[in-house]
Amino acid sequence: MALTKFEHGVLYAAAQVIRLHDEPQVAADVLKQAGLEQVNCSDLDDYDKESLREVNTIFGMGLTGLDK
Repeated sequence: MALTKFEHGVLYAAAQVIRLHDEPQVAADVLKQAGLEQVNCSDLDDYDKESLREVNTIFGMGLTGLDK
């Protein structure tokens, strides 16, 4: 199922937190609070996917669709 605009926006914001502030834990917290810790990210562009790969190293995160 395709991402909603809300989901896409939250994922984009989380990727920005990682890129701009090098804070994958903060990005993971945002995604968890939004209920997006298990979402399929295959609709995102490669730039955002690259940043979000760091989030999957954090306990409780299971983003999918981040393959290179």
